[in-house]
Amino acid sequence: MGNGEDALRGLLRDLGEDPGRPELVPTPQRSLAAFREIAGGIEECSPLTTTFPALGYNDWIRLDRIAFGSLCEHHMLPFAGTVSIAYWPAGDRVVGLSKLVRLVRQLSKKLQLQEHLTVRLAQTIYEKLRPRAVAVRVEAEHSCMALRGVRSPGVLTATCHRCGRAPRWPF
Repeated sequence: MGNGEDALRGLLRDLGEDPGRPELVPTPQRSLAAFREIAGGIEECSPLTTTFPALGYNDWIRLDRIAFGSLCEHHMLPFAGTVSIAYWPAGDRVVGLSKLVRLVRQLSKKLQLQEHLTVRLAQTIYEKLRPRAVAVRVEAEHSCMALRGVRSPGVLTATCHRCGRAPRWPF
């Protein structure tokens, strides 16, 4: 495990800092722990198996503003925002809503592009639940745009992916 911390001490030196400065001595260990927490990846996806009787319900079910954070694979800087998920059940069962929130948290834990997260969420839900249709919308602010480059904080990037067939789409 020392290699990651050594690399972060090297990064501090490359930034013109002294990794031996008392305030910075614990920084490599803390930074590595933070990167592991944000992008450590959870290999197994939520099974989405907790279901309940639909009792004749036949329309979209939508969750809005599920908070998430991830790391962009281009700069290893955070992007964070919200996910909206809508699915139209195909059958007599609906999934437990917390399972969808857990899925967002699990799939966001890796280095990736927002576009890839959006597609992975929609396709995973479609494959595991087999609904008539699913739509996923992700809105996020990217630190790489807010803190560097164009330095434009507050800009939200929106991505959407749909699977299946629906007479109308929720977004």
